Amino acid sequence: MRTYGVAIGATALAVIGARLIDLPLDVDTNLLLLAAVSISSWYGGRWPGITAALLAALAIAVIFIPDGSIKVAPGLGEGIYVSVFLVVSLVVSGTAEALHRARLAAENRVEARSEVLGVVAHDLRNPISAIVSSTELLLGVDLPGEKRRELLEVCQRAARRMNRLVGDLLDATQVQAGHLSLQLSDVSVGALFKELEATWRGAATEKTLTLSVIDPPAGLFVRADQDRVMQVLGNLIGNAVKFTEAGGRVTVSAKPVRDEVEIQVQDTGPGIPAEAIPRLFERFWQGDAGDRRGIGLGLAITKGIVEAHGGRINVESELGNGTTFRFTLPRVKSAD
Repeated sequence: MRTYGVAIGATALAVIGARLIDLPLDVDTNLLLLAAVSISSWYGGRWPGITAALLAALAIAVIFIPDGSIKVAPGLGEGIYVSVFLVVSLVVSGTAEALHRARLAAENRVEARSEVLGVVAHDLRNPISAIVSSTELLLGVDLPGEKRRELLEVCQRAARRMNRLVGDLLDATQVQAGHLSLQLSDVSVGALFKELEATWRGAATEKTLTLSVIDPPAGLFVRADQDRVMQVLGNLIGNAVKFTEAGGRVTVSAKPVRDEVEIQVQDTGPGIPAEAIPRLFERFWQGDAGDRRGIGLGLAITKGIVEAHGGRINVESELGNGTTFRFTLPRVKSAD
């Protein structure tokens, strides 16, 4: 409503201004009214701009035309004048709105670029520092073999973290641009789950968690990019393992639902506040701003991968009662 209020107010001010200085029906009046249309479109968009244009045309017809009418005869000239003004004002409205949108898009790109650069600078600083300090010790001090190996492992972990960060940034960029590449094939859900269990069993055991990967129905296949689906599952299970306290459980299951397969990752962790759930899939967003174990891209990438397959992802959570992520992939019925 505020945008329409601006449209009405701007037009009223233009009309009052024209009357106060006693402008005739000429170019000066047009400029005042077109300025009102431009302001309305710039501030509120297309429909407030059109509202201002119609109000301005009405003001010309009622106030500025001497007999207060736009009859085709004998006031043909006045009627044409109002019609031309209306067409011009609609063009001005569309142009102003387009310029406004272009400015907002440019500002968003600059903001996104600054955000990415800030994340990269922050998250690359620590691993780079670790590599620099470790290599300085390796080059400057004659260390025993065990200590040298320890420092080399520090460098390796730091390099892997940097590689993962760069990979996440590239994936996030592809997702945002809609250019995420997929190598589709008929993938066995059972085979996916076996690989998943082998990959995450050690991390779950190390944290004293129970990882329960339930065998899917026999012959259940999806049409998907296997590596990308493993990336989705890795992100979801990684979060579940990270946030679930020792003694908890992480459960993975799948079931056919009509032409899709629904895969579920459930944990017994602390849950997610209701106000945070709508922001979970935003880029660079983290519930705990002080948690530097990630950069807030994992779930955004996960959502992009699922949607690139034509699927959907959603989350259910309650504080103190764990979290459940569900996503769907196209089912291949002929692969039995």
